[in-house]
Amino acid sequence: MLSEEERAKVNCVLYNGDLDGFLRTYSSMRYIVSTRFHATILALKFRQKVFPVIYGDKIQSLLADLGGFGPDSSYDLRTDASWDANQVWSSLEEERNLEEKLTEWEEAARRQFLKLDEYIKGLRP
Repeated sequence: MLSEEERAKVNCVLYNGDLDGFLRTYSSMRYIVSTRFHATILALKFRQKVFPVIYGDKIQSLLADLGGFGPDSSYDLRTDASWDANQVWSSLEEERNLEEKLTEWEEAARRQFLKLDEYIKGLRP
């Protein structure tokens, strides 16, 4: 449904089993229109501009917890709302102040796995 001009700006990146190659390509992209939960997670991890396509409660909950993603900066497939390519591009250009929240989440994840490591080490004879 994109115009020829818009299509020329788009590159679909699909995972084909080469994880390192995929991550190199994915992390080098300037904008991400994410159609899967983990595509959104990776875009956030790589600090890319992302336009999430919401298809379920899990991705919607993530975006609500993160903040900065309103109805004009994501698309919910579960609604009858129309898809507007201009809205997508405008949203991708918006500045979102997510760094503090993302850093907080990354640190919490590191602590979570430290606790798990301690627990597992305690199980070893």
